[in-house]
Amino acid sequence: MQNNSKMKVLYISGFERSGSTIVNRVLGQIDGFVAWGELRDIWLHGIVENRICSCGHLFTDCLVWQQVFNEAFNGINKFKVLEMIELQKLTRSMVLPHYFGLIKDKSFKKKVGQYLTNLEKLYQAIQVTTNSKVIVDSTKASWYGYILSLLPSIDLYVIHLVRNPKGICYSLEQRKLKGELECQWYNPLHASLSWNLKNYAVEMLLNSSSKRYLRISYENFIQNPQMIVEHILNFLDEKATNLPFIDSSTVKMSTDHIIAGSPSSRSDIGTVKLSLDEKWQQSMRKLDQALISISTFPIAKKYY
Repeated sequence: MQNNSKMKVLYISGFERSGSTIVNRVLGQIDGFVAWGELRDIWLHGIVENRICSCGHLFTDCLVWQQVFNEAFNGINKFKVLEMIELQKLTRSMVLPHYFGLIKDKSFKKKVGQYLTNLEKLYQAIQVTTNSKVIVDSTKASWYGYILSLLPSIDLYVIHLVRNPKGICYSLEQRKLKGELECQWYNPLHASLSWNLKNYAVEMLLNSSSKRYLRISYENFIQNPQMIVEHILNFLDEKATNLPFIDSSTVKMSTDHIIAGSPSSRSDIGTVKLSLDEKWQQSMRKLDQALISISTFPIAKKYY
């Protein structure tokens, strides 16, 4: 039975370039849902770097985010963000030792308790200021989802979003060619092995209950968005009312408040036609495709 005192958080997990931003945004159009992207990155990308919100304003000038931080921390400017970023790094380093029982709960909470408290305040403020039933977080990282599962005020549900690794690798290659610094590490072998590791980590850290874990594919979501959304609503035990679909593949998108995620799908508003991105089939080198197929087997076989 649902504990109504808890916040329901739908966490999208998986590997980068898997389509999490568009899935996040589509779900955010549902009545009672709010989806503002990768909430893990609010501290660095939002407050420190002051990136442009998808609403068109700088993060610190966005009235919606100001309301959230006023509710949670009495204002953005009063928040000790650098301390929070350091606590986040420490927390991440302690996740696996805590999961394997090498660090006990008491010691864990003593060292990173302030980080956990601030996370709860952030999510509670989002719920209060938006009057939402479900908060959708597309951070993807398994360690962060694990942390959310430890918070007593959060009722966590996990979507494990998977995409054909060839499509992911091709997308990373294109970003590297454009000169994006975060993708200069890219090569097909490294990306394939990372895809294996991160998907395995999701299953290890976040698949503790079949009632709270649902795996979907990017390809199936884009080809059958309304059916998959209805499946997700059933998974969450939420009613499928006033869905944002104009037809089987077209969504009515409103303005969101996202500061991290895929730029290509972060800001489109109005009538948005969902289409499958499979440029890799014609443009990716056959040698790279073969290397990726070998490197991601048998996990890819399990998913596809």
